[in-house]
Amino acid sequence: MTFRPTAPPVALRRIARLLPVAAVLAFVIAGCGTRSDVLAKVGHQTVTIADFEDAAGPIAAQMPGPPDSAKKMLLDDLVRRALLIEEADRRHLVPDSAIAADRKQIGKQLALQALLQKLAPAPQVSQAEVHALYDAQANEVHTQIVFAKEEREIRDAKSAVDHGEDMGAVADRYNVFGLPPHGDLGWIVAGTLPDPVDDQLATAPVGRTMGPTQSPGTGWFLVRVLGRRAHVRPTFEAQASMLEGTLRQRKQRTALQRAVDGLKQQYDVTIAPDGAQVLFQRYNTPRDSAAAFGNPPPPTPAEGAHVLASWRDARGTHGYTLGDAVHELQDPTVEKPDFSRVPQITQWLESRVLQQVAAAEAERRHLTEDPDVARKIQERLDNEKVQAMFELAGEGVKVDSNDVRAAWQRHASALVHVTSAHLAVATTRDSAAAFALAARAVGTGAPLRASAAAVKPAVPVADRTVSFPTRDPLWQGLQAALTATTPGQTRGPYRVPGGWMVYQLVDKQQSAMRFEELSPQIVQALQNEALEGARERRLQALTDSLRTALRPEIHPERLAKVKWPAANAAPVRMPGG
Repeated sequence: MTFRPTAPPVALRRIARLLPVAAVLAFVIAGCGTRSDVLAKVGHQTVTIADFEDAAGPIAAQMPGPPDSAKKMLLDDLVRRALLIEEADRRHLVPDSAIAADRKQIGKQLALQALLQKLAPAPQVSQAEVHALYDAQANEVHTQIVFAKEEREIRDAKSAVDHGEDMGAVADRYNVFGLPPHGDLGWIVAGTLPDPVDDQLATAPVGRTMGPTQSPGTGWFLVRVLGRRAHVRPTFEAQASMLEGTLRQRKQRTALQRAVDGLKQQYDVTIAPDGAQVLFQRYNTPRDSAAAFGNPPPPTPAEGAHVLASWRDARGTHGYTLGDAVHELQDPTVEKPDFSRVPQITQWLESRVLQQVAAAEAERRHLTEDPDVARKIQERLDNEKVQAMFELAGEGVKVDSNDVRAAWQRHASALVHVTSAHLAVATTRDSAAAFALAARAVGTGAPLRASAAAVKPAVPVADRTVSFPTRDPLWQGLQAALTATTPGQTRGPYRVPGGWMVYQLVDKQQSAMRFEELSPQIVQALQNEALEGARERRLQALTDSLRTALRPEIHPERLAKVKWPAANAAPVRMPGG
């Protein structure tokens, strides 16, 4: 059994998940303290029934006990959270300047999310579509592609291939960043590429270059099928949910790309003729020292003002300059292009301008003023305050070996390792046969011997018993995997001397691990759990003292109005997500 230590099931973890808590605005409406929908008031913070229902949605199933006690526990967590926010405000743990800056940045992010949801809402997928995709995945194809955003580029690429240039070299010259070297996608199934390119996979002759083919809203493709073979799949019932998700994502990507193309046209997004070349030269020109190569000095004011791209709105034309690009490239969160490839630089420039265009469109639609967006902005800001209080409560907390051993004893039943394993082991020199065998055995759940006899060529299978501890380095490395494997499961293939191995666990014996046998990773996990428990106790003491000082006004009797589990469930929102 694999050990996955968790934090104690205490309020510390629950509070961290209660992100959609109230608008936590000041009580500025006269008489609102007597409103029947207010469950608690802590200083300037309030918790209403609507807030409670929003918070309960994601975690109702995790709350222990019957509904009445679970609701009281959740309300107590919400009160504790409000206490922490109020105290963070009192101590100014998050400076006003930081709150103002974060409010602007968070507002921009959430407005962009809201804009994308409006431009490309969640699509519907029919069962007929799911069945059709499952049928299309009966085969898989080894696929190589060249992709370009513009028709002119793909036709130049096609001309190069037609004149005998290696398609992999052409792909490396034209493909955008994120695609694999030489445009080699490996073995893929239907549903991997956008339509109508995806449809070509089923009919394209092996070895012939197909295209140029346009995928509306995406770009232009050349496709070459390098090989085709049967694809061993699980049953439709086992795959249906995943296939439905694939179709939904494909539809959403298509809708989003079309929306982006609409924004490009609406705002007249234009890349300057020399825009990509300016960046190419800047990051590929040798400097006076080797250290400066690829990391040139800041541009001069005149260089920084050079316009690389532009867009227009009702206020006029806006330029994206070399200075803007250099500034964004210094941001570690911004993905960088491959500066040796002009098409990738062009795509990167377009993506940066589209960020500004989308922000302008979100502002034009006043999305930051939308009540839901405004509430989420406040949630994010409150998350920062709660996190600051967590960190304050955890300052100076330490644990010793006794605390770690106590955590080990709590998980003793899960901390086991295999001492003996009875296996069916298949070995072959043919890597393709090994992978086909593993796919068949895992996909169908059939015994390894039956699967080994079905693949071509057939793979021999032998019985083997492995005892631990062992001197064999192969099985030493697989002891943890065997511990996590249940009888009947197949694992592999693994590279072994002379070929490849696939095994199926028939039976095993396990025993509890002594503390001295624990791996360094498990010891560290137990130490982290002990540390979190100590921090939770410190946090509990802090909130108890705040409760005494702030005297929250709580109305638990009003919980009778609240349905459990909450009818108005909200999705889980993680800080910063």
